[in-house]
Amino acid sequence: MTLIEERINFRELKQQRLAIFRGETVSARYTFSNGEAPLELPEGAKASFLLIARGTNDWQRGHAAIVDKGTAVEFSILPRMTNGSNSYEWFVRITKATQVCDPETGESEERDGIIYRINGILDVKPSPGETVNPLPSPLREIDFDTVMVHNPPWATIGDIPPPQDLSGLATKKDVASVAKVAGKALSEARGKVDKAEGMGLSQNDFTDEYLEKVDLLYAKSLVTKSIAEARLQLGYSLAETLTQGIANAQNQLGA
Repeated sequence: MTLIEERINFRELKQQRLAIFRGETVSARYTFSNGEAPLELPEGAKASFLLIARGTNDWQRGHAAIVDKGTAVEFSILPRMTNGSNSYEWFVRITKATQVCDPETGESEERDGIIYRINGILDVKPSPGETVNPLPSPLREIDFDTVMVHNPPWATIGDIPPPQDLSGLATKKDVASVAKVAGKALSEARGKVDKAEGMGLSQNDFTDEYLEKVDLLYAKSLVTKSIAEARLQLGYSLAETLTQGIANAQNQLGA
């Protein structure tokens, strides 16, 4: 770790400039002064450190603290805070909590108010002996069987839950069987005859008048059949005589 110590005069506050090697961890300490006299920060003051690559929106927050009884600020720049850029801007804010009153409600709340601000430029130089892109680009072939990945961001075989036991669930055959039984029951229900009040299912509800007419029609059909058979067996003339006799008999019966 490299330690950088500087003195900063708040009467002549200028943009600071730091230079480090790529991959280097740096701890910077700035001692405050007010002209030639040392400056001591008020009790309760806090410090914060921000770093951003120039021309980007990639903000990084780092460690910062008030040290030496409030006469200096110390902050750290770690390799993980840089993204390969050669130039960065950094900011140190020194704040102190103050009570602020809301004019509308009259209620007061505690807020951090900035009492000092330091900013500067960070130049990142190539490290001594650094070899840029030692592998051929693009890579021609990678044997993934030889690659070991720790804590991968993607799902692995171990992350996949075991298959669910489906033995207790209905199968396609079970569903078809139930559908068949339900269809049969529905068909039987549609053909069901409801029992009428005061009637039996086999009760004859024909009136005597209609029943007599049906019996007479049946008798006439038998006579007609007998005439046809007589014509075939006895000849037309005898059959005609019988027909006339039968007709007379029917008239007498009130047909």
